[in-house]
Amino acid sequence: MHRDHGYQLTSVLQAAVTCLTTYAIPNPSLDASLILAHCLRCNREQLYRYSPTYPLTQMVVRRFRRYIRRRAQGYPLAYICGNREFYRHSFMIDRRALIPRPE
Repeated sequence: MHRDHGYQLTSVLQAAVTCLTTYAIPNPSLDASLILAHCLRCNREQLYRYSPTYPLTQMVVRRFRRYIRRRAQGYPLAYICGNREFYRHSFMIDRRALIPRPE
């Protein structure tokens, strides 16, 4: 797989955190890392094992930026990623379903 070395994991992630912070999204670092993990088809723990200079493909970066823009507009993270953890269970989520909450 060819990778464009212009996009590195840390710089793309930091730009997303800055964007989400600007739009007053709670937990911008957590949301950005969950969205990037979703784009890379891994979990957050696996994402942290990548090198900070890990090169990302242009396709992954485009998808990630699109999802970050949606999150900055207030679109729920569960709908962006398509799932929600709830009491140690993972549920598939889309706009047709209410997002499970502890209350």
